[in-house]
Amino acid sequence: MPTAVGPNTKGEENLVFGYDLGDVSNSYKGEPTTNLYGNWNAYTGGSYEVLDNNTNYIKLLASAGTPWAGQFTAAVSAGTYTVSFQHRTDDGGSNNFNIDNDTQDDNIWNANITTTTEWQTYTSTKTHTGTGNHLLYFRRNGGAGDIYIRNVQIELKSHATPFVKGTRSATQGLLDLKGNSTIDITNASFDSNAQMTFDGTSDYASVGYSTAINTPDGATYEIMLYPESGGEFLSRGKSDSGTDPDNPRFYLDGTGYLYFDWSTTGADTYVDTPASTATFNQWNHVVGVAQPGDQLRIYVNGVEASYNTVVRTVPSPVPNTEDPIIIGGVSWIPRYFDGKIAMVKLYNRALTSSEIKSNFNAIKGRFNI
Repeated sequence: MPTAVGPNTKGEENLVFGYDLGDVSNSYKGEPTTNLYGNWNAYTGGSYEVLDNNTNYIKLLASAGTPWAGQFTAAVSAGTYTVSFQHRTDDGGSNNFNIDNDTQDDNIWNANITTTTEWQTYTSTKTHTGTGNHLLYFRRNGGAGDIYIRNVQIELKSHATPFVKGTRSATQGLLDLKGNSTIDITNASFDSNAQMTFDGTSDYASVGYSTAINTPDGATYEIMLYPESGGEFLSRGKSDSGTDPDNPRFYLDGTGYLYFDWSTTGADTYVDTPASTATFNQWNHVVGVAQPGDQLRIYVNGVEASYNTVVRTVPSPVPNTEDPIIIGGVSWIPRYFDGKIAMVKLYNRALTSSEIKSNFNAIKGRFNI
């Protein structure tokens, strides 16, 4: 089971949910995708050695000369495709190879690639207009050293994702560090580096409910966000008050004002801050704390914010709904966040100001804050 990240995380023993886009081992695997190409097939006159079928890892043998070494085959429809793989050689010579495809429909890949002793990534996006079986060939063009190729995939999209053999579903790309919840990123967007983004119009990620993420004795939400404009960046619940309590809710407006609300049925408990508390087009470490008997509190980059308004204290026990956590926007207002949210963590107690400062100091260098 995935675990929480890092010995420097204060309150880690109280972490009940979290994701971190920078933790590619335990949390972020990449956007949903389908790799259309499978294992290698022999091609007449070529010579190669399969090192690992699970990663499509092969070696083009130096003695092979120029014949084609292998091919992938898949039935594809018209559309925009991205091919990607990594390559290297053992020696420092000028080794190079070619990728190409059949001319059954259209000749969309034809590239000569030079290797070095370090792993390099090749990525190319092309438009395919035909249908039917589409072949991708690899062959040596010159040089004396063996050439290694791994993580070959072709995807029906305009950019490459981290390698996956087969299909990565909408619940496999972003994993809860504690394994308590399922994160569905069907409705999120992704940039050309395959990083999750929110478009301010309709994007969000949904965190499935479980009793493990209830926080009756206190809660801390730790969020790393890069706002390009305002919007609702985290919520749990469907309305501000009334019969369906909304707890919690985080909102950023276009002036950099932050609003943190933890409603109960028929009542609002909230704090809000002055303008420019959060900064646009850079990373902000935002923490919301709910402690029974105390006001709600907001910390930005390790420091507690100033408040325009403080309404009520947090009741005991802290109320929780059985609704999912929605990250990046809500449809019932509607109000969506425009930007990136690289990390969200939920602790089932109120972290202290010194713990929040320590957690900020441990991560700020990664985000150039």
